[in-house]
Order: sequence, then C-alpha cells, then structure tokens
Amino acid sequence: MSAVSLCERVAAERHEAPGKTVGYRVRFDTRVSEETCIEYNTTELLIRRLLSEGLRDVTHVVIDESHERSLFVDLLLLLLKRRRRLRRKRRR
Repeated sequence: MSAVSLCERVAAERHEAPGKTVGYRVRFDTRVSEETCIEYNTTELLIRRLLSEGLRDVTHVVIDESHERSLFVDLLLLLLKRRRRLRRKRRR
C-alpha cells in the first residue's frame, strides 16, 4: 500500500482530511501541516529527510515491507541504526 493510500485510510478512520493530523510526503506531493502527528513517507524521502534534517521531531519510525530488500531499504536501515547509536551516546 502506498504512503498516500495509507494516509487517506487513516485520515478517513479519524474522520478528517489528509494533511491535518495525518499527512504524507511522496516524490511530487506533500500534505502535512503544523498539526500533523502521523506522517507517511516513501523510503527515498525518509532517507533524504534523515540526511538533511536529522529527524529531530520524529519519535517513532515504522518501516513496512523491509523484507522486500532494496538498496534504499538497506540504506535506510543502516542510517537509522547509526542514528540510534549516536542518540544513545549523547544520552550518557
């Protein structure tokens, strides 16, 4: 299921429009707001965001379909693992 479809489904279950508290970022379209607390991303955009912003405002990352191995999924898992190590070191 795509990020857009997931967002639309969850937003509908919450009785709201996509882009309010449930949003998404895909290659040529973004629907997020200041109120967005659940955000669906493509793997490529999450990697780009991780490298540029560092995901400072993100508390949880759920990776779906990681068993369908690809270069982007492997890279994302590696970057998240490194980020977790850095956060642990900073807490000490």
